[in-house]
Order: sequence, then structure tokens, then C-alpha cells
Amino acid sequence: TTTVTDAQLQALIDRGVAAALAERDADMSRDGDNSHGLGTDGRRQELELMCDRMFPEESAKVKRYVDGLPDMIHDSVKASKPQSMQEAIEFATEMM
Repeated sequence: TTTVTDAQLQALIDRGVAAALAERDADMSRDGDNSHGLGTDGRRQELELMCDRMFPEESAKVKRYVDGLPDMIHDSVKASKPQSMQEAIEFATEMM
């Protein structure tokens, strides 16, 4: 049998914990959560902005479709992320 001191045992535990944390960090996605996403949110936004230039026919079709909607629908379009609690309350009240 091999005798292990408390200090040696603690060092082994610390190394095991450090290795486990390093492996976990390597598995985490770039955006800091553990969703295993691709971390391409900024790139996706750039591509969305370029869509009008890349697909002019499709953009024109979407614009014609939206322009053809009744005015009642145009007037009820609201931002999906209100900037304040008051805006959120007003939005919810208007939608009722």
C-alpha cells in the first residue's frame, strides 16, 4: 500500500477539478452559455442586412406583400422589445 498525505490527496483533487473545469470550458460555446451554439450571431445579423442586396426579387415580393396588407394591420405593428416597463404595459393594454 502507498501512504498518501492530506496535502497529496488535496493536490490530486485539485488537479482533477481543474481538468474537469478545463474540459467543460472547452465544450462551452463561444457566446458563454452551454447551448453549443455556433457563436455566429453577429455574422447572422450582417447577412440579414445584406439580404436586400443579395436577393432583390425576393425583397421586392416581400415589400409588395407587406404593402398590400390592410392599414389596420400596419397600424397595429409594434416593437417586440419595449424599452421600458411603461412601454410594455402600454403594448399589452393595446393588444387586449
